[in-house]
Amino acid sequence: MDIGRGFRPWDITLAIIITSVTGRTPTSAPGCEGYLTAPPEGNVTSPNHPNDYGNNENCEWTITVPEGGYVRLTFDSFIIETGYDVLTIYDGDSDNAPVLQSLTLFPDSPIISSSDQVFVRFTSDETVTAPGFKFSYTDTLTASCGGNLMAPPEGNVTSPNHPDDYDIDETCEWTITVPEGNTVNLQFSSFNLENGYDFLTIYDGGSDSATQLQR
Repeated sequence: MDIGRGFRPWDITLAIIITSVTGRTPTSAPGCEGYLTAPPEGNVTSPNHPNDYGNNENCEWTITVPEGGYVRLTFDSFIIETGYDVLTIYDGDSDNAPVLQSLTLFPDSPIISSSDQVFVRFTSDETVTAPGFKFSYTDTLTASCGGNLMAPPEGNVTSPNHPDDYDIDETCEWTITVPEGNTVNLQFSSFNLENGYDFLTIYDGGSDSATQLQR
């Protein structure tokens, strides 16, 4: 792409301990549970959505994409009883995997796994219901332009279109989380931006209000 100035790609490799995830052969299944695959992409909703889900719900889905890819979850709606009902997303094929997100409020950005599977569980208590949620799932070969990532296992983050040039006016944000008591280790295998105009800023926390580590 020639846009008057040289825009170059970059990528980051996260050097965290790798854990293996055992796979299962999924099949598409609707309703309050199932084994889903992408491609093709699909949608998951809480029971009765857009009407209220029921009391004492316990719904579980396993979503799998081809090996080497990542699962991308994008939410269209999310209203549940805050503090009592929860949608939990695990970075693997069961609740033994690390937790990516425990949602009680609408997530800020798409949620992207660090493996080729996610396990999703929705539970509600015995009182008070709400319209619930709807999200789409698809596969992606990179961590895309933003998302919430978990390690272990280790993963890669690239600029959009890498190894080709990224586009103008890009704004990409990733939140990378490791288990409590551990630290995030970022190792760059390539880095080439337009000097003085484009920036990658790293913050020591979960938002841009945290201390800036490097720019």
